[in-house]
Amino acid sequence: MSRSFRASLRVAFLVSCLFAPSARASVLDTYAVKQQASFEIYKGTTRLGTEKFRIYATHDTLITASTVRLDGASPASTLPFEKRTTFLQRAYDSYPLLFQIVEQPRTDTTTTFALNCIFRDTVAVIYKESTGRGGVGTTVALPPGRLYILEPGIYLQVQLLLADFLAGSQEKRRQSVLIPTAEQVVDLWLTRGPVEPVVVRGRRVDAQRVELTDKLTNLVAWMDAAGRLVKLEAPGQGLRVERGPEIGEKGAAPARSSAKRKPAPPKKR
Repeated sequence: MSRSFRASLRVAFLVSCLFAPSARASVLDTYAVKQQASFEIYKGTTRLGTEKFRIYATHDTLITASTVRLDGASPASTLPFEKRTTFLQRAYDSYPLLFQIVEQPRTDTTTTFALNCIFRDTVAVIYKESTGRGGVGTTVALPPGRLYILEPGIYLQVQLLLADFLAGSQEKRRQSVLIPTAEQVVDLWLTRGPVEPVVVRGRRVDAQRVELTDKLTNLVAWMDAAGRLVKLEAPGQGLRVERGPEIGEKGAAPARSSAKRKPAPPKKR
């Protein structure tokens, strides 16, 4: 492994530590919080789990951190128990800089799987490592133009892709996306649909319908006017994802302010 690649891995590790639940508020004060929310994940009528996520911005970098915990899946399920991701992008053009996964299996809690993806101008270097086994690096050629990531089970990545698509005027678009764990680039076809009512958490919401397909799997998503994913379905798989309340909404946990607190004035004697 080259020195620059090892340095990139250290950056990935530090970023994942920064956005862990135990991170200090004083560290988070240096970042502007854009979104904090969650997705509830269902298979038919069974709740599989929750994806909790945060989106931050610095002066020149957009950072997203997501934790998927599938605690409602069957003990015999092949799905992981927990999957954490960290994603860094350039703020001015959304080009990816680094993507990291740390995954804990359901059956053997003593092992973990880690993936680090470092981006250069024309290639991505994907480095995989499992507990007790040496890592393996793979280079994947990247297509020209804007690049997106879609990692199975991470619905925040779907939101980032669709928000960008709807920000434009196209009715249809063919889009290349990188799937890091599969070490390949695939094509998706996006189609803008009508604004229609959907029910999310018992409430009716008017949202923009978008259809996604890779010609094998079909997904239908609904996005609100702010570019937030409110609902997603995979009709052929019985999958349903619904957005939970935003942090700071009534009934949700209070948001953590990114503004630094002023010290209290000294008491008069």
